[in-house]
Amino acid sequence: HPFFGEISTSSYDFFLPKLCDKAVRDHCYEPLDNIFMEGSPSKEAFVIIYGNVEYRSRVFTESEELSEEAWVSEAALWGSWTHRGRLTATTAVELLALEPAGLRVIVEGDPGLLGFCS
Repeated sequence: HPFFGEISTSSYDFFLPKLCDKAVRDHCYEPLDNIFMEGSPSKEAFVIIYGNVEYRSRVFTESEELSEEAWVSEAALWGSWTHRGRLTATTAVELLALEPAGLRVIVEGDPGLLGFCS
Protein backbone atom coordinates (compact mmCIF):
# COMPACT_ATOMS: atom_id res chain seq x y z
CA HIS A 1 0.00 0.00 0.00
CA PRO A 2 1.42 3.44 -0.89
CA PHE A 3 0.85 4.88 2.60
CA PHE A 4 2.90 2.16 4.29
CA GLY A 5 5.60 2.32 1.61
CA GLU A 6 5.93 6.07 2.04
CA ILE A 7 6.03 5.97 5.82
CA SER A 8 8.56 3.12 5.91
CA THR A 9 11.04 5.25 3.93
CA SER A 10 10.55 8.27 6.20
CA SER A 11 12.16 9.06 9.55
CA TYR A 12 9.46 7.05 11.34
CA ASP A 13 11.50 3.85 11.61
CA PHE A 14 9.59 2.88 14.77
CA PHE A 15 6.28 2.73 12.88
CA LEU A 16 6.38 -0.68 11.17
CA PRO A 17 7.59 -2.69 14.20
CA LYS A 18 5.00 -0.97 16.36
CA LEU A 19 2.32 -1.59 13.74
CA CYS A 20 3.16 -5.30 13.60
CA ASP A 21 3.01 -5.52 17.38
CA LYS A 22 -0.23 -3.58 17.90
CA ALA A 23 -2.36 -3.92 14.79
CA VAL A 24 -1.33 -6.85 12.55
CA ARG A 25 -2.55 -10.43 12.82
CA ASP A 26 -1.92 -13.46 10.66
CA HIS A 27 -4.83 -15.52 9.26
CA CYS A 28 -4.62 -18.81 7.36
CA TYR A 29 -7.44 -20.34 5.32
CA GLU A 30 -8.02 -23.58 3.44
CA PRO A 31 -9.54 -23.79 -0.06
CA LEU A 32 -13.27 -22.93 -0.08
CA ASP A 33 -13.14 -21.18 3.32
CA ASN A 34 -15.19 -17.99 3.32
CA ILE A 35 -13.05 -15.13 4.59
CA PHE A 36 -15.95 -12.69 4.70
CA MET A 37 -19.53 -12.53 3.47
CA GLU A 38 -21.52 -9.78 1.79
CA GLY A 39 -23.25 -7.51 4.30
CA SER A 40 -20.90 -8.24 7.19
CA PRO A 41 -19.06 -5.34 8.84
CA SER A 42 -15.39 -5.05 7.98
CA LYS A 43 -13.21 -4.82 11.06
CA GLU A 44 -9.85 -5.08 9.28
CA ALA A 45 -8.06 -4.67 5.96
CA PHE A 46 -6.15 -7.59 4.45
CA VAL A 47 -3.07 -8.08 2.33
CA ILE A 48 -2.56 -11.48 0.70
CA ILE A 49 0.80 -13.00 1.66
CA TYR A 50 0.40 -16.19 -0.37
CA GLY A 51 -2.34 -18.07 -2.14
CA ASN A 52 -5.39 -17.01 -4.13
CA VAL A 53 -8.85 -15.77 -3.26
CA GLU A 54 -11.99 -15.11 -5.28
CA TYR A 55 -14.11 -12.02 -4.76
CA ARG A 56 -17.76 -12.21 -5.83
CA SER A 57 -20.22 -9.37 -5.69
CA ARG A 58 -23.64 -8.68 -7.18
CA VAL A 59 -22.16 -5.38 -8.37
CA PHE A 60 -19.84 -7.15 -10.84
CA THR A 61 -20.88 -9.64 -13.52
CA GLU A 62 -17.72 -11.72 -13.07
CA SER A 63 -15.74 -12.76 -10.03
CA GLU A 64 -12.26 -11.40 -9.49
CA GLU A 65 -9.27 -13.58 -8.65
CA LEU A 66 -6.76 -11.94 -6.30
CA SER A 67 -3.32 -13.16 -5.30
CA GLU A 68 -0.14 -12.19 -3.46
CA GLU A 69 0.34 -8.55 -2.46
CA ALA A 70 -3.29 -7.61 -3.24
CA TRP A 71 -5.09 -5.46 -0.67
CA VAL A 72 -8.68 -6.30 0.28
CA SER A 73 -11.15 -4.17 2.29
CA GLU A 74 -8.73 -1.27 2.55
CA ALA A 75 -11.70 1.04 3.16
CA ALA A 76 -11.98 -0.41 6.68
CA LEU A 77 -8.79 1.48 7.60
CA TRP A 78 -10.27 4.88 6.86
CA GLY A 79 -13.88 4.58 8.03
CA SER A 80 -16.85 2.33 8.68
CA TRP A 81 -17.18 -0.28 5.93
CA THR A 82 -19.60 -3.10 5.12
CA HIS A 83 -18.45 -5.85 2.78
CA ARG A 84 -20.10 -5.58 -0.65
CA GLY A 85 -19.30 -9.15 -1.67
CA ARG A 86 -17.93 -12.51 -0.58
CA LEU A 87 -14.23 -13.40 -0.37
CA THR A 88 -13.40 -17.10 -0.61
CA ALA A 89 -10.06 -18.89 -0.54
CA THR A 90 -9.43 -20.82 -3.78
CA THR A 91 -6.10 -22.24 -2.52
CA ALA A 92 -4.42 -22.34 0.87
CA VAL A 93 -4.13 -18.66 1.79
CA GLU A 94 -2.22 -16.59 4.31
CA LEU A 95 -3.47 -13.06 4.95
CA LEU A 96 -2.13 -10.31 7.13
CA ALA A 97 -4.99 -8.46 8.77
CA LEU A 98 -4.52 -4.83 9.74
CA GLU A 99 -6.85 -3.61 12.46
CA PRO A 100 -7.88 0.05 12.15
CA ALA A 101 -8.09 0.61 15.92
CA GLY A 102 -4.46 -0.42 16.41
CA LEU A 103 -3.33 1.77 13.52
CA ARG A 104 -5.25 4.71 14.98
CA VAL A 105 -3.64 4.31 18.43
CA ILE A 106 -0.14 4.36 16.90
CA VAL A 107 -0.82 7.38 14.68
CA GLU A 108 -2.60 9.39 17.37
CA GLY A 109 0.17 8.62 19.88
CA ASP A 110 2.81 10.53 17.90
CA PRO A 111 2.14 14.17 16.89
CA GLY A 112 4.71 14.06 14.08
CA LEU A 113 3.21 10.89 12.66
CA LEU A 114 -0.27 12.37 12.94
CA GLY A 115 0.94 15.36 10.91
CA PHE A 116 2.49 13.01 8.34
CA CYS A 117 -0.92 11.42 7.84
CA SER A 118 -2.77 14.71 7.42
